[in-house]
Amino acid sequence: MFDQESLTTHNVKSFLRANRDNLPPSFLEEQVLTYVRDSVRVEILQVIVPSTKVLTPVYNVYIYPPTRVPDRLAKWRKWITRQDFFAGDYGVGRRYEYTFSH
Repeated sequence: MFDQESLTTHNVKSFLRANRDNLPPSFLEEQVLTYVRDSVRVEILQVIVPSTKVLTPVYNVYIYPPTRVPDRLAKWRKWITRQDFFAGDYGVGRRYEYTFSH
């Protein structure tokens, strides 16, 4: 999403250029990108998929929100959830389809 030039990187940069109110106004465009990229934290959780009963890794991805504007933040989150991620030995990661309950 941040490092290799692609349509995805272009979309991230465009969004951050227009929606950066939750970051210091003195940041230059590259600083905004770096700050958001460096904020990414990924945590793995092993879950049993209900339909297959197979133990599967699920990744929780945390990214500092670049905007405080609710509808723009919702747009950012929705876009992020539609992205596929390379997950190392596990292949390509996609949004988990099942809702959790307690």
